Amino acid sequence: MKILIIRFSAIGDIILTSPVIRTLRNNFPDAEIHFFTKKGMEDLLRYNPYLSEIHLLEKDNLSAKIKELRKINFDYIFDLHNNLRTFWIKMCLRKTTFSFKKQNWDRYLFTKWKMRNREIRHVVDRYLDTCRNFERETGFTLKYDKKGLDFFISEEETKKTIKVFKNLKKNFLYSVVLGATHKTKKWLPAYFIQLLNNLNMPVILLGGKSEIGEAEEITSQLNCTYYNSVGKHSLLESAYLMSQTRFVLTHDTGFMHIAAALGMKIISLWGSTSPDLGFAPYMADNISLEMKDLACHPCSKIGLATCPEGHFRCMKDLLPEKVEEAIHSLESPKPISPIIPL
Repeated sequence: MKILIIRFSAIGDIILTSPVIRTLRNNFPDAEIHFFTKKGMEDLLRYNPYLSEIHLLEKDNLSAKIKELRKINFDYIFDLHNNLRTFWIKMCLRKTTFSFKKQNWDRYLFTKWKMRNREIRHVVDRYLDTCRNFERETGFTLKYDKKGLDFFISEEETKKTIKVFKNLKKNFLYSVVLGATHKTKKWLPAYFIQLLNNLNMPVILLGGKSEIGEAEEITSQLNCTYYNSVGKHSLLESAYLMSQTRFVLTHDTGFMHIAAALGMKIISLWGSTSPDLGFAPYMADNISLEMKDLACHPCSKIGLATCPEGHFRCMKDLLPEKVEEAIHSLESPKPISPIIPL
C-alpha cells in the first residue's frame, strides 16, 4: 500500500498531523507513507520514523512534483490541507482521497459574530476523521492509540545546544517563546520584563531572527538569569533547548504545539485568537490564558497585523500578575528528557 499525506504549512499545523501519520503506520507497518510539504518544513518531519519519504514543494515546481508523484502510483491520498492547490493535485493524481473539514463557516461565525455555541472540534480530531472516512470507504478497521502529538529530534541535532548548556552551567527552569506569526498574538515586551523579573528564575528566551530586536529590548532590562537564544539556533536546536526546561510560556504559535508533542507543561497566551477555535495544545498539561469576557475576542482564527478596534485589550488586559499566578499554580514541575534519540 502507498499513501500520500499532504500538508504544506505551517509549523504547528504540520506537528498536528502527527497522530494521522502514526495511526496509519501502526495499522499498516509495511505501507509506504509519503508526506508532501513545503520546502523549509522538512525539519519537522525529517526524523519521523513513521514516514517513508518526504516530498518538498518549491516555488514553481508544482507541475514537476505532480509528475513525480504520479509515477509513484499511490493508492490513497490524505489531504490535510484542503485548499485549491491540493484540489488540483488530487485531480491530477486521480486517486481515492480523504480530505479534512476546515469548519471555516463555524470559525467565521465564532470570530465575526461571536456565536460561541458553534461546536468547533480540535483540528487533530478533524485530521483523524480522514482515517475514519478511510475505514468507511475501504472496509479496513483501524486501531487508534489515543496518544498525543509526535516530534522527533536526532542526537546529532542536539550537539550544539548540549554544548551551550555545558558552557552555561545553569539549571534553567522554564522557556519563554517570544515568536508568533502575527502581532496581535504577541504579549507586550514590558509585560515580559515585569514577569521575568518578578519570577527571578533562570529562563531561556526562544524565537527566530524576527524577534531579535524584541529579545534585546527585554534582556536589556532583566535582573534575572537568562540565556537569550533568539535568532542563534535552528528550529530543532531551539526545540531541544526548550525540552530541557521544566515548562514553557508561549504565544499561540508553532512552538506551542512542539512543546505539547514533547510532553511539556505549557502556559499559553492568547490575544486575537482563541483555543476554542480548535488549536489548543493537544492532550497537553496546559493553562490557556485569554480575555474571554472581552466582547471583541477572538477577532481572528489565525491572528492579525493590528487590532481592529485599536485598543489591543486582549493582550493589554492580560496582566503579568495573572500570568505569574498561573505559573505558580503548576504543581511541582519536574525536569523531563523527551528527546527520542535516533
